[in-house]
Amino acid sequence: MLAQNALSSISANKDFWIAQYRQELHERDELSSREVAKIEGREEGVKLGKRMGIRMGRIEGIRAGKKEGMLMEKQETARRLLSMNLSVEDIAKATGLSADMIKEL
Repeated sequence: MLAQNALSSISANKDFWIAQYRQELHERDELSSREVAKIEGREEGVKLGKRMGIRMGRIEGIRAGKKEGMLMEKQETARRLLSMNLSVEDIAKATGLSADMIKEL
């Protein structure tokens, strides 16, 4: 009799266990999908960050290059003006360079 009761209890719970198992599978699939989405999102974020970093680096490089080029041009102008025997003060006014920088040329 005990064996029959146990068997009938197991049979009655069979549908419950199947439903529970399916629910667990569904939850694992959802968790796995979220983890994959996180990884993919992180990878996409890194790619985007690299692209933005490269673009910003180029822009900053162009700015720095222009600034350096303008300084070099002012220095060249100052050298020419020095060769024309103009005063350091006049050259400083004309180029925007400091008197000390002109004296170093």
